[in-house]
Order: sequence, then C-alpha cells, then structure tokens
Amino acid sequence: MEVQDKKEKASEKYAKERREEKRRKFIKTLFSRKVVLISTIGVVVFALVAVLAPFLAPYTAQKSPDLASIKYVMFCSGDENSPFYDLKVRQAVMHAIDWEGVALSLSGPYGSAVTQFGVPGAWNYDDSVPFYEYDIEQGKALLAEAGYPNGFDTTITTQESTNNIAVLLQAACAEIGINAEIKTLTDADFNAQKAEGVYDYGMITGSGASKLDFTNNYIRLYSSEGVNYQKMMAHPEDYETALFGAREAETLDEKKELLKEASKLLVYDYALIIPMAAIFPGAYTHGEVMDSGLSQTVGV
Repeated sequence: MEVQDKKEKASEKYAKERREEKRRKFIKTLFSRKVVLISTIGVVVFALVAVLAPFLAPYTAQKSPDLASIKYVMFCSGDENSPFYDLKVRQAVMHAIDWEGVALSLSGPYGSAVTQFGVPGAWNYDDSVPFYEYDIEQGKALLAEAGYPNGFDTTITTQESTNNIAVLLQAACAEIGINAEIKTLTDADFNAQKAEGVYDYGMITGSGASKLDFTNNYIRLYSSEGVNYQKMMAHPEDYETALFGAREAETLDEKKELLKEASKLLVYDYALIIPMAAIFPGAYTHGEVMDSGLSQTVGV
C-alpha cells in the first residue's frame, strides 16, 4: 500500500512538471509570435508612412517668432574706406533686391520676405514698414549720386552654409553695376574676423535665429556694446538710443515701441543689414491631428 502511494505521488509530480513545461513552451511560442507580429506591423506602418507622406498635407510651422531663422547680409558701413560707408550706396543695393524672388529661392515654400531683421509677431517687427521698391534704375541713380556712375568692385565674404545668399546677392549687385567677388571661407576663418574684422570693406552673409524679444540679440551682435562686428557695422546714435532704451524700458508697451524704432532704423532708415528671407521649420499634419495652437500652420 505504501509503495502504491509513492508511485501515485511520483506520477502526479511528473504530470504536474509536464503540464508546467508545456505551459512555459506555449507562453514562449505565443510571445515570439507576438514579437514577430508587432515587428511586421511596425515595418508595414513605416512603409505606409513613407509612401503616403507626400500625399499628406505638408505645412510649415509658421509664424512663431522663436521658430524662424533669418538669412541676412551685412554691409561694411563702419569704415570710411568702404564704399558702403555711404548710405546711398547701401540703399542702391536694397533697391536691387527682388524680395519675394530672393525669399522663394532661399526657402522654397518654407519662408517669406521680411522688411526687418525679425518676423511678424516679434516685438520689434513694425508691420507698417515697407519694402524698398525693387527698382534697378533707382539703384543705379543712387550709385551715381554717391560718385559711382560706373559701379565698383567689391567682395562678398561668406561661408559654405550661407553661400546661396552670396550667389543671389552677387546677381542683384551686378544689375546695378557692382561687381562682387564671392569669397567662401571656412567657419574658423570667418569667425576669426567677427570681433573687429571688416571683411575687405565689402559685404558678408549670415544666418541668425529669430526671437520674440530681440533686445539682447541686437545689443550683443549689432551695437557698440556687442561682441562682434565692431568695425564692420556703423552704430548710429539714434539707433542705439532706441535699442538701449528698450533694455531699460519699464513697461512692455514701451519696450515694444522702442524695439520697433530700433528695428526700422537698423534696416529701413540706415540699411545696415539686408534681411533676405525668414525661414520656418517644416512640419506634416493631417486632419485627424488636433491643432495645439502653439504655431500657425499654412498649407503649401
């Protein structure tokens, strides 16, 4: 009887171990199949997105001031040895810019032409400021008034990342008789001259981040208190009075008004910088995605 009990217990134990082994094998097989299924689904979804992406509605994340980058040109306006020391010469070049055409060339559908170093919605951006009229004859007339009826030779110093700006600027300058040679430098060589360099008394190209509040950026980069372009760019007194006033403003409204004044003086009145285009990052959305309201979307 005792022997029989031992046999039954051993049999039950064996049966229990077999059941547990089968259970583990079943779970392992099921898990493996799920992994394969999930991986397969992932591959299929990825492939579908790749195929359908061009047909989804493409949008640019427009016009949040802190999202844009601004392609620009700076004149050597701060050295008497440069022809660009004369405001009329700088204005002549401004009249040679086909604003919409240049912006489209630089950004495709992801940007726009702007009248100031900033974008609509930024505290410094004054919507009432117009573009310089694209007028080749007016540009030539201004050059003649400045003493350059036959134009002159100059340089555009650029980097690989902003060479496309230089090419468009060169073509615009040629329209009014300015022969501009493009000099493409390495980042190291270009940056080595930033503090006090005048870049052959010509023009330089650049790309800067847009800001909602440009006060610190303008002071740091485009003022007599700045770290760069000390001899390259002129610093008119009324421009700096407005800019430094914005830094000391006691109310937001006062700050905005002073920044708008400085912005207009920087580009429109003194033509110290040419904003060639404001470019915004691209994004893809479709009708099922809820609008968060963080940025305005514009179909292209």
